[in-house]
Amino acid sequence: MIKSNKMSASSQLPEGWASVTLGEITKNISIKNTDKKVEQVVSVTKHRGIVNSLDFFKKQVFSKELSTYKVIKREQFAYATIHLDEGSIGFLAEHDVAVLSPMYTVFEAKKTKVDTGFLFTVLKSDRLLNIYNNVGLGSINRRKSIPYSVFAKIEIPLPSLPEQQQIAEILSTVDEKLAVMDEQLAQTQELKKGLMERLMTKGIGHSVFHDSPIGRTPSSWSIVSIGKVMELINGKAFKPSEWENEGLPIIRIQNLNKLDAPFNYYSGIIESKYLVSKNDLLFAWSGTKGVSFGARVWKGDKAVLNQHIFRVVPDSEKLDSAFAYIILKQAQAEIETKAHGFKSSFVHVKKSDITKMTIALPPLPEQRQIAEILTTVDDKLQVLTDKKAQYQELKRGLMQQLLTGQRRVRVAEPVMA
Repeated sequence: MIKSNKMSASSQLPEGWASVTLGEITKNISIKNTDKKVEQVVSVTKHRGIVNSLDFFKKQVFSKELSTYKVIKREQFAYATIHLDEGSIGFLAEHDVAVLSPMYTVFEAKKTKVDTGFLFTVLKSDRLLNIYNNVGLGSINRRKSIPYSVFAKIEIPLPSLPEQQQIAEILSTVDEKLAVMDEQLAQTQELKKGLMERLMTKGIGHSVFHDSPIGRTPSSWSIVSIGKVMELINGKAFKPSEWENEGLPIIRIQNLNKLDAPFNYYSGIIESKYLVSKNDLLFAWSGTKGVSFGARVWKGDKAVLNQHIFRVVPDSEKLDSAFAYIILKQAQAEIETKAHGFKSSFVHVKKSDITKMTIALPPLPEQRQIAEILTTVDDKLQVLTDKKAQYQELKRGLMQQLLTGQRRVRVAEPVMA
């Protein structure tokens, strides 16, 4: 049970809490795998903590020579010495012992002073991430080093051990809920992937198929180029001098990623082809792979389109707009291979690279059926994504309150003999 906070009259710390350095509650560990007895290799990741290296990367990224690697034992911690400010820290839970690269720092909690789960939560908190960014040694971005000697000097507020354990238990309950949601999201995404593969190649209720230039498809489907069934209209090349503080919002690449990203505006006369309305289909032909590049359905209000983004206009007699979005999303990986600068994270394509692509096209009624099925799955994914975001926000709020003592947990009084 959570109760209201009661601050000590003599300090800003909650009553019963103390300010300690990480060096007081942890111990640096530096044991090399000199005898090569440990063969299980792990890595430290930003979001998943410590993972099996081969499972995570799907290939061997570590050295064949493991004698210089550091040994880490169950419930010991490790962090990436040059990426700690990004959250690359975790503790070993799946193995009794493993090894990891010398680039990592290994340490353990002094369990008479600090609970492992509580400590991990503190070390991953926003407050500590900001501190890591400030105390890192070196000036090169993403290469600031935090050796244990620096890490050990960081101060944190520390409640009693029983209160730590209660806080860790509360937050782990939220983590368990988030893990369930991650599993549901993964299952639903796998379901969508399987449905797309089947529906976009075999359709609904077909028994007669034939070989086509893009593989075996239902006989009633036609094979066309994308340019024959949809028009791609590039946005206007606005100059910074044309940006204003009022008028219609200008959709730029960053506005496709987040609706709350700041807009520039335009109040002048504009051709209708550059106007975008809610639920219009767009395609960012220049952007970051996996982030801003590719198909989007515009969820904002009326706006004008900036260059580097196509407004997609399907031929309504041949192509359903929802099915057009599915086509472009499915073709996105192939489109990326045609992009200039494909080997980098930022890419762009020519209009002809898209319009010349060949697709299998069902009759309009079947397009709408397929789109309805896949849209239902997308709606389920959105519900799960929104719920996950709510629980993440709940956890952030709880961490802010519980880790600072703004809200206290009720700790049972010790029973006297």
